Amino acid sequence: MDKSIITKFLIIFFCLSLLGVAEKGFSAHYKTDRPWEIDSVLVAWLIKHYVDKDAVFSSVPRGEHIKKEFSINTPYSPLRRSARCSAFDAGVRIYKVKSQCVEKIRPLIRLLEITSWRKHEYPEALKFEQGLMPLIPLDPGIENLEKAFLYIDSYCGSDEPSMNFLDPVSFIALIDKCWKIVIIQNNLVTIIKTQQEPRTFDHEYSSKKTVYIGSDKSVRLIENGKEHLLLSPKQHAYTQPAFSADGKSIYLVKLINGNSINTDIICLHLESNTLTTVVKQRSTQLDPYISAKGKLYYSNVSCVDGRGKIIQEIWYKNITANNAKQLTLLNSLSHQPVVNKKNNHLFFSSNRKGYYHIWMMSLDGGKYKQLTTGAVADSFPAVQSDGTVFFIRALHGRNFLMKVDENGMVQEVKLPEQYTKIRELKVN
Repeated sequence: MDKSIITKFLIIFFCLSLLGVAEKGFSAHYKTDRPWEIDSVLVAWLIKHYVDKDAVFSSVPRGEHIKKEFSINTPYSPLRRSARCSAFDAGVRIYKVKSQCVEKIRPLIRLLEITSWRKHEYPEALKFEQGLMPLIPLDPGIENLEKAFLYIDSYCGSDEPSMNFLDPVSFIALIDKCWKIVIIQNNLVTIIKTQQEPRTFDHEYSSKKTVYIGSDKSVRLIENGKEHLLLSPKQHAYTQPAFSADGKSIYLVKLINGNSINTDIICLHLESNTLTTVVKQRSTQLDPYISAKGKLYYSNVSCVDGRGKIIQEIWYKNITANNAKQLTLLNSLSHQPVVNKKNNHLFFSSNRKGYYHIWMMSLDGGKYKQLTTGAVADSFPAVQSDGTVFFIRALHGRNFLMKVDENGMVQEVKLPEQYTKIRELKVN
């Protein structure tokens, strides 16, 4: 072979090798149609944080050719929005990203991009959009998304409360396809071992006793690591246990003949192993809650004659004086009552405005205040000793632990990532 040809071949091969090395040295340059959209910015943030920290981004005039593999939210891009999912959803799926921050953002961007006409029902989504929009560049350019990225980081980071609770918190969570009782105290997570899957429960923090209703509707007590059967559902069934203030008794909803149509609230005295009836009416009594001062709150279900409407209101009973009093009058389904430490405000979940929201009622003046809003299902309010109200929010098939102040400011509280299904929230 002619030496000149060999030399040319070697030179070309060397240049191609250098080109290959050079190409590997540069990160991908992703492009989108101008102007940037929130969905596209979130995809860029996802790539920057979880795929390629050196990636470059820019926007180009609409219609300019962009390579399919390096395009964001264009008609032929794999990272594009569809009728069912956002471009951010597509990125999460393609890059297989899992993080609590990502899961927090996903329902917001779905709402903003796919069902934007409903965004005014979700204050959190509006707040996120209003904070991010001014930081999105309008003109084409490279590396001009840093402020937007910092805002997203901040939204997931320092502005989001951690699970440093003032008081111990407990709930039931779906873990490894089984429901389990979870206790969080001093930022440490403990899972209570039970012989059966718990349906409802209560935990007494000072003595570390746990009472729960098993899958067979029996009442079971865990004390000093040992589990005891307290009541078996031979004729009647039981649900919604609640410890007394001193931990020596357990209040229960008794399902007469196993039926929820007629129920009583009873008290099981642990030392004597005897039962007494506390509330007995010709209707359904549910949700017993014992305040720190030993007062009993519960909900009463009744039917409105002639209309077939079912209503549920909150009641209070002075056990010592043996007199009961209706507290709420919202003509809706109001349940899950709890009171603050000062015993001057009642908190509960009600569908008075269509969706279940958290409400507050003054026990002194009887005034109501709706604390949460939106097309959500808010339930299981629980009040810490400093007055902070926690609750569980159901949204897009997941459950979130939330907190709300008296001004209606709602925030998510971080939990370990596996707790996507939680219920029965309680605070000591």
